Amino acid sequence: MVKKYMTKPSMAAIAIFMLFSFKTGAAQKSNIDMDSIAHNNVANMIIDALDDSSINIALCKVSATISFSSNVAKNENYLRIFTDLCSERMQAEDILRSNCDIDSIFFLSSSPSVTREGYEAFLPSFSPSKNSEWILFLDSPFLMRNSKHVNLMEKYERLNLQEFLNSNNFFTLYELNAGALCVYCPEDAKYRPQFVYSEGLVDDFKTIIRLQENPSLLSASADSYETYYSSLKDDLGKRVFERLFADPGQD
Repeated sequence: MVKKYMTKPSMAAIAIFMLFSFKTGAAQKSNIDMDSIAHNNVANMIIDALDDSSINIALCKVSATISFSSNVAKNENYLRIFTDLCSERMQAEDILRSNCDIDSIFFLSSSPSVTREGYEAFLPSFSPSKNSEWILFLDSPFLMRNSKHVNLMEKYERLNLQEFLNSNNFFTLYELNAGALCVYCPEDAKYRPQFVYSEGLVDDFKTIIRLQENPSLLSASADSYETYYSSLKDDLGKRVFERLFADPGQD
């Protein structure tokens, strides 16, 4: 039989243990703080996007299979969409807000994540897995609002892709690869996004967008504000609602 002997820990061992515990606790606190910063950045991004009428908003699915006619799929220019433009095919499930006629199947050009001005640290990036569903905030490169759009459209024209891509089916994500909120991700996904929100967030945004278009609904009765707030299903939706709309009953 093997005997196990207990020895009294030395002061040095205790000191090392306490130091390790302190550092671990500090790291955990730091991670919690970082999550709080990330959540705040996401809320800021959403509010900015909702306040910009040129940004389209759609519920989209990363389909495992999207079929195209054989003559299109074999076209050399069509293949360049995915190679030279680093594009992702998306399936539009529901259009929440749009200033164009978004095709049911559209192309989304990705870009590397970058540090963004006006944000404390970072924004979570779009990480599409097959069959995942996202609320996407879609920017149009045809407006050429930033240097990425200018470069993208120069390549678009050089590749002669006008037959396939237009302002109804070719977009970039708002805030350079960050304007995306995952509302469903398969459990077996290899790369899961940092945050997965509830599917009720879709209805929350529909409510918020409707109120933005008709703010008088919030003051229709004494309890209108509270009624709309109570109808929201996701904590992020409630947070955005509170920051976008002032309670008419409060001074």
